[in-house]
Amino acid sequence: MTDARALDGVRASYRTRAEEYIAALGSITQAHPDDVSLIRQWAGSLDGPVIDVGCGPGQWTELLRSMGVEACGVDPVPEFIESAGHVSPRTVSRRSSGAPERGLRHSGRRAGLVLTHPYRP
Repeated sequence: MTDARALDGVRASYRTRAEEYIAALGSITQAHPDDVSLIRQWAGSLDGPVIDVGCGPGQWTELLRSMGVEACGVDPVPEFIESAGHVSPRTVSRRSSGAPERGLRHSGRRAGLVLTHPYRP
């Protein structure tokens, strides 16, 4: 299986449940206080921009921006990017191809808690 095919499978899975995901987790107020505290502590140590890989609906990207961190959200799911645009229209850019960002300088990366996405056709 190619990386592109795997990404297509992940994107399709999240698109199927995007509305439910956004309703359940689309606001930083829905995050556990310990998670918010951990991200705040980590972000306080940064000295440059952050790429929020797998930003989903953009709640973590907006938290980082509210702390003064230059943050850019990246997600292959169009519904998440649309939602993120409502949460934080000034911070989220669409990168739906899944291709790596070449030449983009950053001091940190925040990736979602889901680390693996097994593809099951």
